[in-house]
Amino acid sequence: MKSISSHVLDGVRGSDATDLRVSAYCLAASGERRKIAEVRTDMSGRLTIEVDTRDDDSETRYEFVFHGGEYFAEHALHELKSPIHETVIRLDLSKVETCCHVPIIMSPHTYSTWWSSSDR
Repeated sequence: MKSISSHVLDGVRGSDATDLRVSAYCLAASGERRKIAEVRTDMSGRLTIEVDTRDDDSETRYEFVFHGGEYFAEHALHELKSPIHETVIRLDLSKVETCCHVPIIMSPHTYSTWWSSSDR
């Protein structure tokens, strides 16, 4: 079983983004989009989702949807109006052996992400 993990940082408050809703989907080559998880970040802004990739083909992708607009509105930062309501990250796990870690720094108007893996 593989895992996808993230550490989300709130770029406005300079803290961990706690209780941020994140949806995860499996995207098949056929176009089918299947929800595999709906989670919230923990008190340290982290999350991990276990993914069963045994039946995946080379075109299968995984999608994380970070619901940032909702998060910033809940934290009284709604005055920072932005047309960006969600941040979407798509991952190819075909070459990942165990874990793909995708940290992200979010603000209402921008985000920055990178990936790391113990598989390198």
